Amino acid sequence: MTIRMRAVYSGRVQNVGFRGFAAMNALQFNLTGFVRNLEDGDVIVEVQGEKSSVLRFLSTMKAGNQFIRVDYASLEELPNKDSDRRFACEW
Repeated sequence: MTIRMRAVYSGRVQNVGFRGFAAMNALQFNLTGFVRNLEDGDVIVEVQGEKSSVLRFLSTMKAGNQFIRVDYASLEELPNKDSDRRFACEW
């Protein structure tokens, strides 16, 4: 089953490689969508793919790494986008 989720992450998520971390994990989990910094210091991610892969991606992103610290993540399920073909790091 394919799902699409939007997550907005708050914490130490800008200038720490968060977008690259998201892109690497999206590729690993075979997901499409995008990641983009927001002006308020948060980061938005939309991912689409097999439900189990999307859930593993979201869990990995929330856990962060030695540079990334997620204090809060809001999640929302969205309608699938048939036009998605890849995962993009947007500016």
